[in-house]
Amino acid sequence: MYTHIYYTTYEISFGGVFMNNIKTRNIAYGALFIAIVTGFTFINIPIFPQGGLLHLGYIALFPIAVVFGKRYGLIAGAFGMALFDVLSQWFAWAPATFIIVGIVGYVVGFIADGGSSYLKIVVALIVGSIISVSGYFVFNAYIMGFGVPSALTSAGGDSLKLVVSVIVSIPVIPALLEVKQRFVK
Repeated sequence: MYTHIYYTTYEISFGGVFMNNIKTRNIAYGALFIAIVTGFTFINIPIFPQGGLLHLGYIALFPIAVVFGKRYGLIAGAFGMALFDVLSQWFAWAPATFIIVGIVGYVVGFIADGGSSYLKIVVALIVGSIISVSGYFVFNAYIMGFGVPSALTSAGGDSLKLVVSVIVSIPVIPALLEVKQRFVK
């Protein structure tokens, strides 16, 4: 008696990113990356009462987006960090986080092009950081109504978080690329 294992294939459209022929393994990777980003984001220090938060979420997101690409970057960023917002006191930020960090993950993965060069990785992380700080600045100043001075204060904390995330991610990415090449098919 023979047993056959079939991968289930789905066609999903997510925010204009078409993910054709997704196998069960890809869904598992997506879920794993969401969990990793959410878990790292829960390691945090609240620094400003209006919403500034130092967390390690980008330290997880940046390597995932660079090594596994724009699709996983988008999914891990959007769902991972928005899930943190929903499960914590930052619920009001969840829609903005979903959009802003989803874009950050996609753009970092797109520019980095699988970590093909050191320059592309650095540019991707810097551009992603600028998108994040700018996006949250606009959200805090105009949508949440905190005003520009308060949003600038929060942007300072966001910038610090992202500078640390870029510095920590740069040496992690080559190691993760090597692990992916050796173990992930």
